[in-house]
Order: sequence, then structure tokens, then C-alpha cells
Amino acid sequence: MFCFKGRYACSDFPADWIFYYDAAQLFASANDRESAREFIGKAEGLASAEDEKAQLYISDLYIRVGDLDKADSILRRLVDEGISDPVAYRMLAAILRFKGNYSEAIDVLERFLDKHPENIEFQQMIQKLKEETGKALGDSA
Repeated sequence: MFCFKGRYACSDFPADWIFYYDAAQLFASANDRESAREFIGKAEGLASAEDEKAQLYISDLYIRVGDLDKADSILRRLVDEGISDPVAYRMLAAILRFKGNYSEAIDVLERFLDKHPENIEFQQMIQKLKEETGKALGDSA
């Protein structure tokens, strides 16, 4: 069984969530957010919740079409489950920073840093967020 949307085609088989993901990516690139959201939802419905990479890809697409709450929800679950990929922590921290939740963004980055204290990039991100937090609170530092 195939469904057609414009010139993009995708199958309805569960193993083919990536087909929907690819279609969503094309629509997002063409600034057709409505169609992209439709296909992201289909990809999310077919991708296993245990497939961390699929969930990261889907959350990235939600960010690209402006659905930060959906991306936030997926990324929080992955981080709470202890995903090892630093991208999930960085993406969630970026969303939280965008929303003005600096201390929560710092907490997310520190959770990763607790497991990987040698990660200089995360140390620098935490320092930057602490500086931004001070400025947001009116500190002169």
C-alpha cells in the first residue's frame, strides 16, 4: 500500500519510518511546514520508541518546523532514559535556552558531564550559559 503526497511517495510498512522521515525533511526544506508535520507524525508513529537514533532524527525535524514542545518531549524522555549520544543533551539544552530556562539547560548539560567529565565542549557550554544567566538576571559580570 502506497500513499502519495505531491511528488513524494512512501510506503505504509512499519520498517519504513525513514521513508516518512525523508519526505518530512524534503517538505521542511521547502518550507512546507504543514506537510512536513504530517510526515514527521507518520515517521514518529512508525519508529520504535526504543530506537534512540530515530527519536533524535524525529526531534531534529520537529525543531526545524518549529514544534519545540514535541522535540522537548522526545529529548527529555531520551535524556531521562540515559541516552549516551551527546546530541540529545545539547539539543534539549538549546531548546531550554531558547525558552529562557537557563538553569534547566545547565542541569541537562551537567547530567551529561557527570558521565563524561572530560568533555570540554560541554564545560564551555555550561560556562557560557552561566554567563548568560547572570546577564539575564541583571548581573554586571
